[in-house]
Amino acid sequence: MASKYATPELQNRARIATAQIAINTRNGNVEAHEQARADMAAVRIESVIRSEAGYLDEDRLNRLADLMFEVDQK
Repeated sequence: MASKYATPELQNRARIATAQIAINTRNGNVEAHEQARADMAAVRIESVIRSEAGYLDEDRLNRLADLMFEVDQK
């Protein structure tokens, strides 16, 4: 499934993360797999924010910033 990213740099980071997920899954390297999944999640979130930020007012952008500190970590 092809995805569109906000910038070529994000597209490249997504390709690298996807490759690392596959490699580490095959190799059974759970720690590196989780790191690659975290990298991919960060790329997806950053891309959406960069793509859609022009549609958001200051209050919505601030709410998104606040949300980053509200989310529980595992």
